[in-house]
Amino acid sequence: MKDKDKTREQLINELNELRQRNAELEISITRLMQTAEELRALDESLKRSIDEHVKEFGQAQQELQETRNYLESLFNCANVPIIVWDPEFRITRFSRALEHLTGYMPEEVIGRKLRMLFPEESMDESLARIESTLGGEYWKSVEMPILCKDGNVLTALWNSANIYAGDGTTIIATIAQGTDITEIRRSEEQIKASLRDKEALLKEVHHRVKNNLQVISSLLNLQLGYIKDKQVIEIFRESQNRVKLMALIHEKLYQSEDLSVIDFGEYIRELAAYIYYSYRANPSIVALKINAGSVLLDINTAISCGLIINELVSNSLKYAFTECKEGEIHIELYPDNNMYTLIFSDNGVGFPDDLDFRSTETLGLQLVITLIKQLKGTIEINRSGGTRFKITFPYNR
Repeated sequence: MKDKDKTREQLINELNELRQRNAELEISITRLMQTAEELRALDESLKRSIDEHVKEFGQAQQELQETRNYLESLFNCANVPIIVWDPEFRITRFSRALEHLTGYMPEEVIGRKLRMLFPEESMDESLARIESTLGGEYWKSVEMPILCKDGNVLTALWNSANIYAGDGTTIIATIAQGTDITEIRRSEEQIKASLRDKEALLKEVHHRVKNNLQVISSLLNLQLGYIKDKQVIEIFRESQNRVKLMALIHEKLYQSEDLSVIDFGEYIRELAAYIYYSYRANPSIVALKINAGSVLLDINTAISCGLIINELVSNSLKYAFTECKEGEIHIELYPDNNMYTLIFSDNGVGFPDDLDFRSTETLGLQLVITLIKQLKGTIEINRSGGTRFKITFPYNR
C-alpha cells in the first residue's frame, strides 16, 4: 500500500514537473515566435533598406554615367583644342579639335610624352612652362607653338587647370584648352610690315618735301642777288624764313621715330637760332631765353606755332631794339590741362599803345592772328616793360 502511495506521489510530482516544463516550453516557444517575428520584421526592413540603397546606387551610377557621357561629348565636340596629361607629362586625352589642328590621331599620341608636340627651337621654353604646372601654376593666355604632324608650326593661346586627387593636394592630371591664333599672328606681322613700309614711305615724303622747300628757299636766295630794293629784299627774306621753318619741321619728322608728332621744344631752339642767323642778330646783345620742355605737337599745330614764333621773333629783332643796344627775348611753351600756353616777350621799345595789333596792316601780325584762329586759340598782349604776348590753344593730338 505504501509502495502504491509512493508511486502515486512520484507520478504526481513527475506530472507537476512535466506541467512546469511544458509551461516553460510554451514560454520559450512564445519567445521564439516573438523573436522570429522580430527577425522577420528586421529582415523586411533590411530588404527595404537594401532595395533603397541599390536603387540609389543605381541612380548614382546612372547620373555618373550621364555626367561622363556629357563630359565626353563636351570634350570631343568642343570647337577648341583640349589636351590632358599626367604628372609624368604623358598624354592621356586628345580632343577631336586638337586632332583636326595637329593632324594626329589619338592612338598616335596617347601615352606619349608632350614634347612630341613642340618644335625643337622652342622645346626648352615649352617644357619649362609645362613643368611649372606641377607646382600648381595655372596657365592664363600662355602663347606656345605647336608642331603638327606635317611639320607645320602653329601658334596657340593656352589656359590650363590641374586635376587633384581626393586629398586636394596631389595632382593627378592637367587639362589645357587652346585657341589657334596662327592667322591672327600672321595678320599682325603683315600689318607691322605694312606699317613699316608706310612709315618708310612717309619718311621719304617728308624728306622730299623738305628738299623741295629747301630748293624754294635757295631760289628765293638766288633771286635776292638781283634785287636792290631793301623793302623787297625784306619781304623775300621773310618768305624765305617761312619756307625754311616748314622745311625744318619736315626734317624733324623725317628724323623722328614717331612720324605723327615732333618735339617742339627742341624745334623752337633750332628755329630761333636760324632766325637770329637770318637777321644777323648777335645773341650776346639780344639774348634769347627759351623755356620749353619736351612738348609734342602734330605737324599742323607745329607748322602754325612755328610760323607764329617766326613772325614774333622777326618782328622783335626788326623793331624792338632799335633804340637800345641790349635786350632779351623770352619764349615759353607749356601744357596746361587740355590747353597749351605759348608766351613770347621782349624788353624792347614796346608795342605802340595806339596800334591795334589785331587789325594791323603788316603781313606778319595778320598771319599771326590768322594762325591763332586756325588753332582755335586766343591771344592777349601786355605792353608794360616791353611787349608780352600770351597765346593759348587746345591740345589737339
